[in-house]
Amino acid sequence: MNKLATPKVPIFLFFVLPFAGLIAAVRSYKAVNAKNMVWLFIIFYGFTFVYTNHQMDANRYAKSLIYLYKQPVNSASDFFSLLYSKESNYVDLLQPLLTFLVSRFTDDPRILFTFFGVIFGYFYSRNIWFLFSFVKNKVKREALPFIIMAAFAISIWQMNGFRFWTAAHVFAYGFFLFLSGKPIRGLVISLASILVHFSFIFPVIVLLIYVIAGNRLFIYFILYILSFFISVVTPTTFSGYTKSLPGVFQERTDRYTSKAYLKRLDKAATVKVNWYIEGRLAAIRLAINFLLVITMINYRKFLNTRKVELSLLSFSLLIGSVVNVLSSVPSVHRFYFLFYLLIFSFFFLLVQGMRERTFRWWVKAPVFIAILLFVVVEFRVGFDTMGVMTLIGNPLTAPFIQDEAPLINLIR
Repeated sequence: MNKLATPKVPIFLFFVLPFAGLIAAVRSYKAVNAKNMVWLFIIFYGFTFVYTNHQMDANRYAKSLIYLYKQPVNSASDFFSLLYSKESNYVDLLQPLLTFLVSRFTDDPRILFTFFGVIFGYFYSRNIWFLFSFVKNKVKREALPFIIMAAFAISIWQMNGFRFWTAAHVFAYGFFLFLSGKPIRGLVISLASILVHFSFIFPVIVLLIYVIAGNRLFIYFILYILSFFISVVTPTTFSGYTKSLPGVFQERTDRYTSKAYLKRLDKAATVKVNWYIEGRLAAIRLAINFLLVITMINYRKFLNTRKVELSLLSFSLLIGSVVNVLSSVPSVHRFYFLFYLLIFSFFFLLVQGMRERTFRWWVKAPVFIAILLFVVVEFRVGFDTMGVMTLIGNPLTAPFIQDEAPLINLIR
């Protein structure tokens, strides 16, 4: 099929109903502008972002924008004194710099979140379409749950925590480029994730270890299994390991392992949550482990002939092993979601690349139930940040309507 005959998602859908454009792009994922239509929807979602919950990171971003808008800045020293004072505690570059630049012409948080959508949406859409690039004809029915899980592992409403979750997609994008035969560019982009969130120095170090060690699938699998029984890294010992880091990073890691921070986490842990919040994570980890055992038994030799899949699984197992070992350290558990994105990307490529059925029904049934539970709960989380305008609004009407009621209020 020549380029002239390649289907396109009608661009007017974005100006009439962006949500419809999103649905059309997902259905016509082979259209030349499908990923850009998803990108545009995420930008619109940023503009209509609802953040009534005062515990959301988005509230802090909004308050920071309003504060910076009121501050006069006449020199570079004024800029750095605002962004990197002891009170600000910033280590990362992207979010404070972007907030500052937006504050020079507006104090409207909707504009800031629109720019968040531009950046987050670019990397999110490119990561999902990296997986679609391996689809020759159409997505297999058996592979569909895996790409859905990859899409929801770090979903678009995680833009609420812009710094960490954008860094996760930046890191994954770089690694996918590395797998695509662009190793230098990929490594540079993955390394740049540190500028989005300082904690990504951790997966960057793991990536560099992987680059040196190469694909050692069986060894990584054994390490992954053993990592469930190794819990020798405590917040105190982790803080000791970080003493060799530059001062600015060490200060931040010390804060995450301080007694006051640990006390706040313990207090938060006592708050009762619905069973499905933690249950979905336990279920998805069991599903991953089940699939990994079946994969290593049945397809280890096959993977040796598939470089991309082998590399993706090898690195996923390595980073999963390290996260397991460090899981008792506060905030490290968030890296499990990066692991989910990578490992389910692998399962999608494995199933999509097989000529025949990959897993038997007794394997797929419990795995698909776990994925369904995860996705349903993620939708519930997303309803906290989406309003009616997100679904029925458009760029022409949204600027005139301030939607402050999340969808979750309509279904409670």
